[in-house]
Amino acid sequence: MVAQEKGIRLACALPYELYANGNSSGDKNMFSVVLKCGDSVFGKATAGGTFYIYALNKYGEDLHRSWNYAVKPGDNIKDEWSLSQFHNSFYHLNIHGPNGFMRSFKGDKADPLVRVQCSYEFTKAEGNVLTGNLLLFSVCLNTDKKIISHSFDKGFYSKDNLNTCSRIIQNKQCYLKEAGSVKKTKKGKALKHLSSYATNILL
Repeated sequence: MVAQEKGIRLACALPYELYANGNSSGDKNMFSVVLKCGDSVFGKATAGGTFYIYALNKYGEDLHRSWNYAVKPGDNIKDEWSLSQFHNSFYHLNIHGPNGFMRSFKGDKADPLVRVQCSYEFTKAEGNVLTGNLLLFSVCLNTDKKIISHSFDKGFYSKDNLNTCSRIIQNKQCYLKEAGSVKKTKKGKALKHLSSYATNILL
């Protein structure tokens, strides 16, 4: 009987670089999602992405409405939904893609205008090599200078949460409150790096 070869063999990376980011419109009447298939990592070998978006609550007269998309490498597709079409104007959309890719968005008109973007971290030495970390970019679009509380939860991977409070000052700078201290941040400056998460405030 042939013996199992000893050792561990690394699997080949699947050529996907997928993005799905969603945001409310300025008047909070619409919610839009941008689906993107990046080609920065694998170049010409990048595989296109198929995305499936499901409404987890009633949309119009339909229950469990779904939408299908195909995005070629280096391209993106944008779609949007009217909140008035969702039951009680509460949207809940789940996005699924290849290789277990998943994003979920839910909310209503009472939500603050905070734009959150999820991306991947690249190494500084080689710009097209991924570190395995995710980057979360948060932009507060409120103009009333109210304090907005952010909570980034790692879910099942860790019990640690990152909680920050930010306030927009004339839409040009942001103050973050962490562990009782207030820090003034500039555009693009990383605030904190926790395991596989990072947060930036971009204004």
